[in-house]
Formats: sequence, C-alpha cells, structure tokens
Amino acid sequence: MACAATAASTPLKAQSVEVWVELSEPALASLPRDQTAARAAQLQRIAEEQDRVMMQLHRLGAVERARLQTVRNALAVTLPAAALEQARAIVGVRSVQAVQHRHRLGASGPSQPADR
Repeated sequence: MACAATAASTPLKAQSVEVWVELSEPALASLPRDQTAARAAQLQRIAEEQDRVMMQLHRLGAVERARLQTVRNALAVTLPAAALEQARAIVGVRSVQAVQHRHRLGASGPSQPADR
C-alpha cells in the first residue's frame, strides 16, 4: 500500500515547478538609502504589487515560498507547470524563471564548508 501511495504522489510533484516571479516595480535598492520618504513609498508600492500578483498566482494554484523587496522585486512560488503561461500574462509580471539555487546563504548544504 505504501508503495502505491508513493508512486501515485510522484507524478504530482513532477507537475509543479519552483519559480521566481519577477515583478515590474523597481526594487528598493534602486533608491539611495538617504531618501527615506521615497524608499518608504516604494516599499509600499512593492508590497501592494506583490499582494495583488500573489492573489492571482494563488488562484492558479501557486504556493508562496518567499518575497524579495530590497535587491529584487520578486516572489518565489511553487506553481503547477500547466499554469506557467497564465502566470506570465498577469499584469505586473516581468518574467517567470525556474529556481536555480534552492539554498539560502548561511544554510547548511553541499555548497557550505563544514565547521572544523
């Protein structure tokens, strides 16, 4: 029984993809640090755009994994592969690209040196 359940769930995983959804509002780092009012306004625009796009992605079956706002205005999501073209057509989406590196800086993994 356990083998049948595992075999049945494997195709579902293959049908989902991890992607970065790059959005149209410029990232926070595009403004000088001393422009606090402009940065606060930009951060608000980024948050509103991310909320709006994520709501639409959620309707396509996406699961949110992360949000970036400072260096890049992007959402990391797991999305059904069949919904990729629909995701690319959402207003405010500049691109949808496959996640290449899953480990964050400082995370343990093969790219991190072992403690000695």
